[in-house]
Amino acid sequence: AMLFFFGDLAQARATLVKVIAAHKQMLARVRQGEATADGYKTEALHAGILVPTALLLMGESSLLRDFMTNSLHGVLLEDESVRGAAGTLADAFPISDDGHCLYKVDSVVLLNRAVAALLDDPS
Repeated sequence: AMLFFFGDLAQARATLVKVIAAHKQMLARVRQGEATADGYKTEALHAGILVPTALLLMGESSLLRDFMTNSLHGVLLEDESVRGAAGTLADAFPISDDGHCLYKVDSVVLLNRAVAALLDDPS
């Protein structure tokens, strides 16, 4: 999939480095009070699913660690305000009559814990 989308892994890596840099800026703006996590919830949640997946497929654990340390999605486990913003996005996708929904905060938290576990013990 990465080769199909980007053409080569070097280009994929270069693009993901730029994505991570943008997410570092978002996190910095939130921490400095210039923006709210709620304002970036869509970007944080979608990138939080796609970026780790791509980096895992590419074997880029150092970039993955950088993303998880320096992005709103990555700090979700330790920052309640960010977790609350993820919750407002999840609320935008209501549970259907049969109990299905697109996002739940618990699912996003579980994803973060799984990535953190992989980074702690890649074996």
